[in-house]
Amino acid sequence: MPSTAIRALAYDPEHEAMFVTFVSGEIYAYAEVPRAVFEAFQSSGSRGRFFQSHVRDRYRYRRISGCPGGWTDPRQRRRETGSPLRSPRTGSR
Repeated sequence: MPSTAIRALAYDPEHEAMFVTFVSGEIYAYAEVPRAVFEAFQSSGSRGRFFQSHVRDRYRYRRISGCPGGWTDPRQRRRETGSPLRSPRTGSR
């Protein structure tokens, strides 16, 4: 069944970087993701649920499409803003 949140996944094993393309067209890169996590994500019955449970707020990330910049550590951002992170796809928590 196609995901309603995630369009595509890719992985660079040399750099342990995982790339997630959301249905909105936004692409995010996640750093230091073990290959086993990528493989479990790829074969998950619900990619959106897997993302929420095992990826979001766990790995440094950066937006690839439309927003240059370095990696963002979700723990640091939460401390700086004092608020939960927003979902890259919907802007919701």
